[in-house]
Amino acid sequence: MRYKNLLNETLKEISRYLNVTIEQAKEIKGLINYDINPDKYASVQEWFSQCYNVPSLDERVQEALNEIMEGYGTEPITDENDYVDSFYFDIVFIYINKGDTYKGTIFFDTKREKYFLSCFGDVIERAGL
Repeated sequence: MRYKNLLNETLKEISRYLNVTIEQAKEIKGLINYDINPDKYASVQEWFSQCYNVPSLDERVQEALNEIMEGYGTEPITDENDYVDSFYFDIVFIYINKGDTYKGTIFFDTKREKYFLSCFGDVIERAGL
């Protein structure tokens, strides 16, 4: 499957693809690079306060990304024929739900542990899910 590795994209490309400001694109890239602490975001703090077990860093990054992008939450894409590991089980991707199948968003590839840009429809079609 082809996708755009988020770390290789310019702020302008991220801004255009996700329909966010350059400032938001800078925050997104900072979170993905682990240069910005996701725990400073209100949604992460609220979620964190309700958890018995500490969410992983990538889970907190994804929640912060959802807040920045004003998404509808993070959602998994599973493949019953694939086993990733003992944490993700059959979750092959996690993405920020933007409410539109073909609207650009951010995905996390659980096998490669990389963030990339695409849209839900393209990922599902290319992965054959």
